[in-house]
Amino acid sequence: MLEFGQYKVLFIFPCYSAPMKLLFLLMFIPSLSFAANPKLVLVIVIDQFRADNLTRFQKDFLPIEKNGRLGGFRYLIANGAYYPFAQYDILQPMTGPGHATILSGSYPYLNGITTNTWYNREKKKVEYCVGDDASKTIQASYGLSPRKFLGTTVGDELKNAGYDSNIVSIALKDRAAILLGGHRADLALWMDQKSLHWTTSSFYRPDSTLPAFANELNAQMDKQKGQIYVWNKSEGINPNNPKSGASGQFADAIGTSFPHRIERGTIAELGSPAGLTLTVDAATAAIDAYHLGHHKNTDILAISFSSHDYVGHSFGPNSDENESMVRAEDAEVSRLLNTVRKKMPGQMKDIIMVLTADHGIVPPAAWLQKNRVDAQAVDYDDLLRQINFTLDHKFGKAGKSWIAYTEDFSYWLDTDILQNKKIEKSAVDKDLKAALLASGFFSFVFSAEEYQAGQLPPGMHERRIKKTYFPGIGGDVVAIVKPFHYGADNMVNHLADYSYDETVPLVIAGSRMKRGEFPEKAEVVDIAPTLSYLLGILAPALSEGRVLSEAIKH
Repeated sequence: MLEFGQYKVLFIFPCYSAPMKLLFLLMFIPSLSFAANPKLVLVIVIDQFRADNLTRFQKDFLPIEKNGRLGGFRYLIANGAYYPFAQYDILQPMTGPGHATILSGSYPYLNGITTNTWYNREKKKVEYCVGDDASKTIQASYGLSPRKFLGTTVGDELKNAGYDSNIVSIALKDRAAILLGGHRADLALWMDQKSLHWTTSSFYRPDSTLPAFANELNAQMDKQKGQIYVWNKSEGINPNNPKSGASGQFADAIGTSFPHRIERGTIAELGSPAGLTLTVDAATAAIDAYHLGHHKNTDILAISFSSHDYVGHSFGPNSDENESMVRAEDAEVSRLLNTVRKKMPGQMKDIIMVLTADHGIVPPAAWLQKNRVDAQAVDYDDLLRQINFTLDHKFGKAGKSWIAYTEDFSYWLDTDILQNKKIEKSAVDKDLKAALLASGFFSFVFSAEEYQAGQLPPGMHERRIKKTYFPGIGGDVVAIVKPFHYGADNMVNHLADYSYDETVPLVIAGSRMKRGEFPEKAEVVDIAPTLSYLLGILAPALSEGRVLSEAIKH
């Protein structure tokens, strides 16, 4: 009996002499391709990290390795299969759908995470993509879990296969941590936005207690509360970055220009490089607490850097702040990789590493307009007033808004108004569509009834609607913005199925991955089946991606 990784091979020989038996083994063994399973899968996601953040700023990254210390992005790119322009193929890229896709290999029309929030028609209330009243968040009043997420993740499938793996996911944003972790994670850890403490829910910790390492992290943060963190402008920042201004809650909190003085223990801290440090500190503590990478079976650590999203919304993708944040992320990824190498018995050869993002971002409309590009930051409230004026004029005043809820140009009608006025929903849909198109902000508009009838906008829009829209959850009417048009609640936003929102980097590094840059088309749904292949497990239940076979050593 010989063992090859997780495989055992029994050889039965005829009555050959010992030399003949040895010759037979030497001939047979090279044909075996089974490799020992990795000790750790490390998944790094950066929220709102558009693909060109790696291509534009590569010259500024830390070296691959210097004085025995690993770099960050450059190390991953040099040691892995790098797809510079991987894509999502969905209608509205955002945090919830993006993170639900990464380790499930499934798109929203299957996994049910279509947007961050939606309207529950039966309960007549807004639903959060990871909201769950039955799973109370520790030391908070709300409940969160992955129960709305349909299907499984790579971590779930490891455990479904019978492996005693440890699965841990960490992010400042709750939905990022929860949707990466899946249903069977040992822990999903996130930052409570009110107390600004690391927390989780009873879904993961039935005794409603925090792990000891989380309490220690919170105690350290409390000691720093009230101190001032100064975010200085990085040296060598591109002098041609457009000075397109800043707006939004985060910009209001930290100011619109360098240096940014940020009070620790506030929301503003989370959107600065200090938020990256908090995330890596938590990941480091989790590695120790769960002995990740030290078990017989493969463990998974998935982390998402949420801080970039705060900065991007307020300052835009071409700002000094964005470039400075990318450099800070490079440094923190380097710190994480060196920490993992130090703590792993086999160092880097026993690790699969993934780097990607959940969505991109659009440049600021005002800057685009100055450069002769048709762009518009759409005022949500003003558009809603126009809609209500149109519907009141057509069907008579309702006395309240005809729209029960709207999220990123998806509209759910108030069914009580329709019943009271005895109006057919299809008639209101038609006039709502007309009002949206008349605004001049949208390329196409479709209704739930048109989705069911297959009457959809052409080309990529049709394909992406079919991969995103979930009947019963999706809006009654959904509008598709024109290129470079977006909601004006921040300096910039992401909600369109155009390249700037859909295109993200993808790196998969490990001993079985070829090194190099791959121009082939890759989608984010390809990550899960590729990892599953490398681990020798079934792909997640709803996975529809492909194995990136051109990047795997055979």
